[in-house]
Amino acid sequence: IPEGPGSLKYDDLLMLDADTGSLTTLLAPGSGGDFLISPDGLKAALTGPDSISLVTTDGAFLRADAITFTPIITYSEYQYYPIGQWMPDSSAVGFAIPSSDPLAADTRGTIWRLPADGGPAVNLAAIAGGFFFTQSTLPAVSPNLDWVAFLRETGSPNVRMTSAVMSLVDADDPAVMITTSHSDKARAAASFRTSNWSLKIP
Repeated sequence: IPEGPGSLKYDDLLMLDADTGSLTTLLAPGSGGDFLISPDGLKAALTGPDSISLVTTDGAFLRADAITFTPIITYSEYQYYPIGQWMPDSSAVGFAIPSSDPLAADTRGTIWRLPADGGPAVNLAAIAGGFFFTQSTLPAVSPNLDWVAFLRETGSPNVRMTSAVMSLVDADDPAVMITTSHSDKARAAASFRTSNWSLKIP
């Protein structure tokens, strides 16, 4: 039995029959992870602390370790699992993977598109900015996977502010589309999480 602080995850995958109440193990501990089911209910993205896989909802792997990355330092006892965004038509799922150290001076996010047909994941962009603090419960990519949200330090060298930014994934120079800024990342991230994609995208 594991002991000590932190969030314990078994990284398995279970299926609960809502009619009978029976519980079936689809993937054993260590073979699954957090899951995000596609809108059509046929597939799921499995996320772990260093990889993302694509499976059917009966537990069959379509592409194991489709995306791999260096584990993100959380400066706490828990491990970071990426939060994805399925496209409405279930054709692909997107992720914005933060750089490994969210407190480093040169943070960035890598934007991925994982096709639902089992094809290889596509690296869409690597964008400078903070992608860790905005993704505690919500994804950083829009439902159509064209837009991405993150934090970026602005202001003068003497007065550093953190702005919430929304930008097209392929934009050369992301624009600050939310004008409120804060002196600390936690407050900027909190204000950002209250926004809604449908209200903010032009």
